[in-house]
Amino acid sequence: MGSKISAVRIAEAQLFHAESISKIERECFSVPWSKPLIEEEITHPESIFLCAYYLGNFAGFATMRNICGEGHITNLAVSPKYRTLGIAFTLMEQLISRGEEKGIHDYTLEVRCSNNAAIALYEKLGFHTLGIRKKYYTDNNEDALIMWKYSGGGKDE
Repeated sequence: MGSKISAVRIAEAQLFHAESISKIERECFSVPWSKPLIEEEITHPESIFLCAYYLGNFAGFATMRNICGEGHITNLAVSPKYRTLGIAFTLMEQLISRGEEKGIHDYTLEVRCSNNAAIALYEKLGFHTLGIRKKYYTDNNEDALIMWKYSGGGKDE
């Protein structure tokens, strides 16, 4: 996988990325974020928003908000044609690394109970399921797992 990962370049999202992000949102999600919401997230002072390129092609993105010193990972998507190349893993590693540079040590996210690939990715990164949000997803009332990663900050792992 090393050669695949070396083909991935991570960059901070800029407003000109909003259209490409919006396209991937529509490819990946039944209830995609709107372009204005994406633009708001890119420019929000407490947001870390990253984009991934694979061999020069826009391939995915990840975003997180710093909420009271904790990183709430709000979105992660990789275009279907670039999956299984390590892009989501690289995005998450970079998101956490950049969060740690800003003093964030604990991270949380919600994931569909049926999204086994995402759950496996998050577990590989050290996340653990600590709860369930019933009927969290509005498109089909699916439950979400609440996952946490404690990297420090005084909380037990």
